[in-house]
Formats: sequence, C-alpha cells, structure tokens
Amino acid sequence: MSSEFATLPKLFLAAVSLGIVIAVSVYCKGAVAASAIVIGLAGGYLVALSMGMSILTK
Repeated sequence: MSSEFATLPKLFLAAVSLGIVIAVSVYCKGAVAASAIVIGLAGGYLVALSMGMSILTK
C-alpha cells in the first residue's frame, strides 16, 4: 500500500464530501435530495480546488 493512500488532507476531503451528501439527503427534499451524490461530488471538487489538490493545467 502506498504511503500517500490515506493522508490527513485526503481523509478530510472524503469526510467533507460525505458530509455534504448526507446533509443534502437529510435536509433537502425532492429533486435536490435525489441529486445528493452529484452535489457532494461538486462540493468535494470545490474543496479540493481550494486545498490545491486538483491540477487544472494540461
């Protein structure tokens, strides 16, 4: 197993993404709750961008 598999920033990002999915599915109704996974993915991506974990260049 790689030494970079479960580092603290990656675990934090996973926890934030999961928290967004759970919060949206619990506190929202209808189409918004049905798309909780997509909203969690988008939120996790935004957090990864803010943490510098995503590279936007070719």
